[in-house]
Amino acid sequence: MATGDIPRVSAALYLKPSTYSLSSKPPTLHLEITSYHSSPITIFADRLSPEWMLRNGTALLITDLAGDRVVEQIKRKPCRIPPPSGVFVPLTESKLQTLYPEQPLVLAAPFSINFKRQNNSSESEARKDERESSDRPLIPSHKYKVSLSGHRHLPWDSIRWWEYGMKDEVLGTGLDGREVRYGRSPHGTILVDTSQIDTIVFDCTE
Repeated sequence: MATGDIPRVSAALYLKPSTYSLSSKPPTLHLEITSYHSSPITIFADRLSPEWMLRNGTALLITDLAGDRVVEQIKRKPCRIPPPSGVFVPLTESKLQTLYPEQPLVLAAPFSINFKRQNNSSESEARKDERESSDRPLIPSHKYKVSLSGHRHLPWDSIRWWEYGMKDEVLGTGLDGREVRYGRSPHGTILVDTSQIDTIVFDCTE
């Protein structure tokens, strides 16, 4: 396994399709991860995943472009406290992903947002009726934008645990589930470059 400096990794984010239909399944959020290291590395993608970003309600900011209204999400604080020392911690192999040099890895999850009901006293009664007729606080015919919130309480844009080499090679070293899931990285944290992530715009339909 090659070694060296901490690899540079970048991320891109996009939504397909670019329409959110209230009467069918949600679109899919894609997170594209690219490593620029000269050889493969294997990461434990626990926080660096679209599922994590959506589940906790803090990574993304969703704004109704009609009136520049932020759509509130239910925020969660997941617990990362390891179980007592005598408890076996399994290794979640499905979260181990190999990044090959300049070959994007795409992780995807349904764009299922945990919306919080809005209570806006300045909103007209007609507007309230229009919005509350849906089980989600999105309004048909409106456009919405999705951007990074910059919220640092639950950072998603870092790789806490990673190792040089491909997944099979890394698994062959006899990984300890507790160390991978709760311990420190053997080589230091990778801070993911998110500077090229553009704002996502989608339409809401019935």
